[in-house]
Amino acid sequence: MGQGTSGQVFKGRTKSKPVRNVAIKFIPKKSLSRAARENLINEISALKKLKHKFIVEMIDFSYTETHVYIAMEFANGGDLSAFIKKRKVLTENLARIFCQQLCSALLFMREHNISHMDLKPGNLLLHRPKPNLNPALKVADFGFAHNLEGCSDLGVRGSPLYMAPEIVLSKQYSPKVDIWSVGVILFEALFGRAPFSSATLDELIEKIKEDSPVVIPRDKGVSDECRRFLSACLQRDPDSRLDFKQMQDDPFLDLEFSIPHQHSAQELARCEKEGEAAEGSNNVSKAVEHFENALKYARTLYYYAEEESVRKKLKSSVQGIQTRLAELKPGGKESSKVSNVSPSLPFYSELFELSKGTPGLRDGLEICTAAKNYQMEGDIAQAVDRYTAGLGVLVPLLQKEPKGARRDLLHNAVMHWLQQAETLKLLRDHHNEKMQGMEATKENERCSIQ
Repeated sequence: MGQGTSGQVFKGRTKSKPVRNVAIKFIPKKSLSRAARENLINEISALKKLKHKFIVEMIDFSYTETHVYIAMEFANGGDLSAFIKKRKVLTENLARIFCQQLCSALLFMREHNISHMDLKPGNLLLHRPKPNLNPALKVADFGFAHNLEGCSDLGVRGSPLYMAPEIVLSKQYSPKVDIWSVGVILFEALFGRAPFSSATLDELIEKIKEDSPVVIPRDKGVSDECRRFLSACLQRDPDSRLDFKQMQDDPFLDLEFSIPHQHSAQELARCEKEGEAAEGSNNVSKAVEHFENALKYARTLYYYAEEESVRKKLKSSVQGIQTRLAELKPGGKESSKVSNVSPSLPFYSELFELSKGTPGLRDGLEICTAAKNYQMEGDIAQAVDRYTAGLGVLVPLLQKEPKGARRDLLHNAVMHWLQQAETLKLLRDHHNEKMQGMEATKENERCSIQ
């Protein structure tokens, strides 16, 4: 239950089957100013058109003489603003996933000639379909949405911290204002603050009016691909800013592979088949190329799959492709050991449910779940880091946990993740030793040549 910008929002349930939770916004008509009525009409009009995985769904709306009611998809994970504040900063991998989801929704909106005009972390809801699944982003609050074609003068719209400079400077702007907001949101996710963060509104306006480039901090481990995408989004001159076609093709987002499409499963099968054919013809480089594309599709399908039977099948597919790639690439089967993934924990869902009301416990479980996802992707360093952080939260809680069912489940989870962390540390150390040995050999060879 909460207070929205133009009415109250309550959680409800549908009567028809399948029963689902919904968020119901009801707005007293007498409270609506002329501008508020226009915003409400914009929101309803936009949501009627937009049916997309990463846009909050409008299920129904109705009205009486005194109120307007809008029933929307219920998002159970709060919003991105709270998610970032809780964690201070996000890893580039997680920030990229949220950015991919946001840009996928934005490109769909562009197909329907709708510009959001108020993109910010507080308007991006998070929803976790099941306790053990990854959260997905949902674009919400379309009160400022508008059909922008070419440049328009609609006055100042949106939230100043996330607003494109041209809205303040000239009030003449195009759909590219949403791309600027994408850059600000990604910047905040990575660095814990927006580019123009200011103590006062006057100070903020002065920063917006400056003619200097947006500075992307160098003190963080952010990839060059990510920096280039941020810079392209945060161009003060809209003519120099990334456009929607460039966004669709951008390698940082990699939207063809990173977002599930209707054709993703067919493409996975095709890439595997062509990889096998190339391998059979002893065309190793082509086989690697096809299997790497297959792996991208398989990982994405696994990440977004909700049914456990589908997830198990896709996990097996990921592991199989990783093994084939390891055999084809230099180093043989050795590198395939890195990506072994522990089976799903049968007690995890129950433990996650029992963690409600204990924020520290839930945080620790989420961190270890993130570690498992990094492990799934073969990123040993990030997996070890996340397991270490998660266990740093869970082990002290286990020591204080009173006897009972939750303690037993937590003990099993901690023991399992400790074993995973130790195994990955051994693999990491073995890999590092191997690399150091290779470097030493190369150095000796250079010395002997000299």
